[in-house]
Amino acid sequence: MKKIVIWILLATMSITFVGLVFIQFRYLLQMSSLMEEQFDSNVKRSLYQVALDLEESEASKYLNQELGAAEIAKLGKLTTSALMDSNQVASGVNIDTTSFGSKPTVSISNPASSIQATSKYRQTLLAQAFTHSRKLVETVAWRRMKEAAAKALAQRVNINELTALLQEELANNEVITPYYFRLIDKKGDEVYNSSADSISVVHKNEYTQKLFPNDLVTGKSAYLAVGFPIKKNMFRNSLTLLLPWAILSFILLVSCMVSIWLIFRQRRLNEIKNDFVSNMTHELKTPVSTISLAAQMLADPAVSKTTDTLKYYTRVIVDETKRLSFHIEKVLQMSTFERGNGNLKMTERDINDLLNMILENFWVKVHAKHGQLIADLEAEESYALVDETHFTNVLYNLMDNAVKYTPSNLVLTVKTWNEKGNLMISIQDNGVGIKKEYQKHIFDKFFRVPTGNVHNVKGFGLGLAYVKQIVDAHHGFIKVESEPNIGTKFIITLPTLKQN
Repeated sequence: MKKIVIWILLATMSITFVGLVFIQFRYLLQMSSLMEEQFDSNVKRSLYQVALDLEESEASKYLNQELGAAEIAKLGKLTTSALMDSNQVASGVNIDTTSFGSKPTVSISNPASSIQATSKYRQTLLAQAFTHSRKLVETVAWRRMKEAAAKALAQRVNINELTALLQEELANNEVITPYYFRLIDKKGDEVYNSSADSISVVHKNEYTQKLFPNDLVTGKSAYLAVGFPIKKNMFRNSLTLLLPWAILSFILLVSCMVSIWLIFRQRRLNEIKNDFVSNMTHELKTPVSTISLAAQMLADPAVSKTTDTLKYYTRVIVDETKRLSFHIEKVLQMSTFERGNGNLKMTERDINDLLNMILENFWVKVHAKHGQLIADLEAEESYALVDETHFTNVLYNLMDNAVKYTPSNLVLTVKTWNEKGNLMISIQDNGVGIKKEYQKHIFDKFFRVPTGNVHNVKGFGLGLAYVKQIVDAHHGFIKVESEPNIGTKFIITLPTLKQN
């Protein structure tokens, strides 16, 4: 997959995800706003109805007090009498009266009286009864308007009645959130507070409703204030329904990031593997070509077959065969450890002695580069449990890299010491070094560090990957410290075995 395609895919996925988050966020805000508006409307409607109920209740009390039960019963009788008289007219009985309340004169008329006359007479009686009742009520209403406004709010409002009305109206409008309420008189003084805990929040987020707004007294009006302490938490809790969406969005984001990371990683691995195949082909082709050429020379009758010539071509074939076998063995070893089938034969070994033996053999390569080999083996507890063959290959690989990546004036330093109960081994050179951005990849399979002006270094990119796997199999650690054009140091940490 081309790099531009990957970036286009990444941009598309990012834009899509950001768009989804934006849409969901807008939906969240709108839903929260609608819920709050609905809540406000329900509360205001409830408070308005409570104020109406209080006015009607006060008016009813005045009627009972001023008219009395007898007068109210009389009004009821007058209305009933008017209805009965109208019914008699409809049956053919005429009632003659000149004024409402006088004794009527009854006469039998024609049963076939017109419906129009009956209806008109009935309406007249009802109008006279209503007029009388209205005059009485208006008289009481005027008296109430004068006297009620002068009374204290605590005398006009029954707290128990107000509590019941408020609870009923809020429930009717589906407002079930815990609340408190306050009564404030015309002077601005608090007459009643249903909750002492609400004092700290009474001035914020309260709903207010004027009480008795039609009083004749001008100026400030008394009002009812209702507060909902957990209103904000209520809306926040209601939004927990979106928690599954948030979790799914997070999973989607992580999945997208992992997918993009895998795509880039797979692309890099493909490039590394392609380089590996190219390098392997070259590395295997070179010894095969050399062996083929030496065999042709031996088979050519024109070439003299002296003892020295035969020894030379034989040595070339043997060396190139060993080289070819070494490359094949390295690939097979990596494949074996990759499948988890690598078997280590662990034995107790003095690492200082093992290093001395390796350094004696490795001195030839260092001398050929006109370099220096410095050994500083100071570890007192130098015994460790290792597979001698594989661990020797690890040390050879690290030293061989030091030689390959140091163009001139090689100084190879090998040290051992003890630290926190562990055996520490360092192999340091003064070569081209490794840039920081490459250091985290040098132990990956097939990875090869760009070497700048050094173009004659061959390899598959398997050496350090093999080193890492062997050190891990020994329950140890390996790390690298390097600076470009200064040098590289590999440090191996192994658990020690104390010897008596």
